Amino acid sequence: MDFQPHEKVIKTVYRSTITYFWGIFLALILILAACIFIVPLFRLGLWGQIIFIVGLVLGIFIGLRTMIVGLGNRLIITNQRLIFCVRSGLFKQNFLKVNYEQIKDVGLVVRGLIATIFRLGVLVFILKEIDKPVIFSGVQEAGQLQELILQLKSSQRGVDWQNMNDYQLIELARKIRDRLGYDVFRRIVDEPS
Repeated sequence: MDFQPHEKVIKTVYRSTITYFWGIFLALILILAACIFIVPLFRLGLWGQIIFIVGLVLGIFIGLRTMIVGLGNRLIITNQRLIFCVRSGLFKQNFLKVNYEQIKDVGLVVRGLIATIFRLGVLVFILKEIDKPVIFSGVQEAGQLQELILQLKSSQRGVDWQNMNDYQLIELARKIRDRLGYDVFRRIVDEPS
């Protein structure tokens, strides 16, 4: 993974293990069934041994694949951009790098009883250049992540003074005065335009 100079990873978000429940459950069932029925299977002779080995190997393969794919799907939040890492198989991984300026909005969807109980959400990223939204699902505490990303997005954007009201402009002028010093600020204000 290439990071830009002065880029810091703020948070790495993985999908919740609850989203991979069925893969883990199937792997455990196959491994436990092979171990529980080891004596009756070995009494069957060669065919029993083959069934035992196939069940055990298949359970281990499904469990490892579920864990590798699960850990491969992640969202890396940095101070400059978002990096989506999507692993769709053991040997296939896609990366999407999105700067905060490219993000129009970040939505949050919580759907269903399981998602509500375990606080799982779907983050929906609406980008400026892409018509289809980018979706990252199965995220725990998705509301907090949405707020964090929106804060980082707003901190990346410059100050839009043309849309400020009078009070906000005065506060901005005071901050500039405090930063520059009173004498420098006075010279700038007194300059003819």
